Amino acid sequence: MRKIKYLLIVLFAAPLWHACNKFEDMPETSVNERINERMEEYQTYLSAAPFGWKAYLLTKSGLQKNFTFKFDDKNRVISTLEDDASKREESSYRLKYLQRPSLLFDTYSILHKLADPNPNVYGGEWSKGMESDFEFAFMSASANRIELKGLFNESKLILIKATSEEDSKNTFVDNAKMINEIMKLRTYFKRTTIDDKEYEVDFNPGDRKFALIYYVDGFAKRIESSFYVVGNEVNFYTPLVLGTDTIKVLNDVSFNTAGYVDVKLGAVNLKITEAIEPLYYDKTAVTRFWASGRQLSFTPWVSDSKKDYLNDASITAGTGLNQRVAILGYNPAYDLMGYAADYSLYFGTAIAKTIDVNTGLIKYSFLGTVGSIPAAYRTIIIQTAQNFADPKGLYVIEKGASKYDLVTASDARKWISFGPL
Repeated sequence: MRKIKYLLIVLFAAPLWHACNKFEDMPETSVNERINERMEEYQTYLSAAPFGWKAYLLTKSGLQKNFTFKFDDKNRVISTLEDDASKREESSYRLKYLQRPSLLFDTYSILHKLADPNPNVYGGEWSKGMESDFEFAFMSASANRIELKGLFNESKLILIKATSEEDSKNTFVDNAKMINEIMKLRTYFKRTTIDDKEYEVDFNPGDRKFALIYYVDGFAKRIESSFYVVGNEVNFYTPLVLGTDTIKVLNDVSFNTAGYVDVKLGAVNLKITEAIEPLYYDKTAVTRFWASGRQLSFTPWVSDSKKDYLNDASITAGTGLNQRVAILGYNPAYDLMGYAADYSLYFGTAIAKTIDVNTGLIKYSFLGTVGSIPAAYRTIIIQTAQNFADPKGLYVIEKGASKYDLVTASDARKWISFGPL
């Protein structure tokens, strides 16, 4: 028995000896030292960019804004916002370890305006503002690209190192160029085919959103993401998941003179084409859109992808009337498309509706004007009403809670949007 005990002691002692050797092989640097090394590395990334950083922000509220930042090694940063690319604002920043390395804009800056809870500063809701951030955690970082996430509202902020002064300025023009390319598709409805499956495409550079829609048993399935544009690339803040494929970027997006938009999806070439009817039409949407006494706001008409082609905005500028109000069933004989301020109607037009439940279309006819319309705006307002009188009627496309688009059924080249008042 005594020999067995000695043998056990020797057997247990051997692993302990080797374990001690393992501890001796551990790095000599402490956790704090490694954190400091990482922070110094990030500081170098930020300040070692002679032309600054192109920056793309997506807030919790869905607001998207493009910036440029130029950081120095003395904790000062010069910021420019797309709202006024000629205006440069200087503030301070610092790096701090808060559970993970973080970038803090620690004096009032452009980012603070977007996060201001007072909507009079930049908009948004009371106590929330645009739900942006001015303190961000590093999610990934290299010398050319940094991804950050807001510590409070989880805003996404992408920094891409500018390669020249011109590249930096492109931060504010790339999206406009993309709009010009997509606007060359004239119709409201757009299509593409991926792996022999047809999809509707909702490509909206104005709102910086992209979606693919397909239908299963008559129900729409929508895959959507907000995006930012770098050159002729569309980059998704959240990748699109399509079956087993994950789509992070659309490359080489450009209009082809043959009448479609070319897109490269990895090694696959796609075409986004015009369509004059939806891939699938929900005929019941029209009954949810129209209800007697219902009040909605409406936008100016879009024609061939050109927003406000009638210059309806001149009415607001010239009269101060800043509300467009549709009152459905204003009178048993007609709906009213009116212009108002502080919910007081001043003038408008009357249009009579007919709903075809078999086709799901709504047809209108122009009846006349209501109130005293200023002569300078009479043509715009009457044409706005006459656009409803498409000979084939209007598709009603439900976009969300009390949100609808009406699209001309004859060619899908004119459309107007309605939403909560």
